[in-house]
Amino acid sequence: KLLASPLLHFLCLESSLPAMSNLSPIHQAIDEVMKLSPTAQGVLGAVFVAQMSFVVLLVMTRKAKSGIINPTIQKDKDKVVDMVNIADVSFNDKGVAAYCRCWRSKTFPLCDGSHNAFNKEVGDNVAPLVLKK
Repeated sequence: KLLASPLLHFLCLESSLPAMSNLSPIHQAIDEVMKLSPTAQGVLGAVFVAQMSFVVLLVMTRKAKSGIINPTIQKDKDKVVDMVNIADVSFNDKGVAAYCRCWRSKTFPLCDGSHNAFNKEVGDNVAPLVLKK
């Protein structure tokens, strides 16, 4: 019996494992889905795929957020604090100074653009603190 949803067709293992169909909650759920119309099966399959996509996205996002923010800078200290006297700020020829907020700059506390690769890697949008004269 061909199901409207390829996902449900893939999940339907009753033909290859008939003895397990009465034991498995998944098989019982599939039996109930089989009673639905082909249109309802298709909609249910689409909803399932959308939910699973959301779960994968959620897990990836939480994984990125739950990691260590500062991977390498001054790890020997309990807390990283950089104090800069305004009179000592070195502005570039455009009159701006950029300070790192992604913790990946090789010139920390100044920004070296490392946030661009970091943002692509984890899907974030972090950028430097920019001071302007």
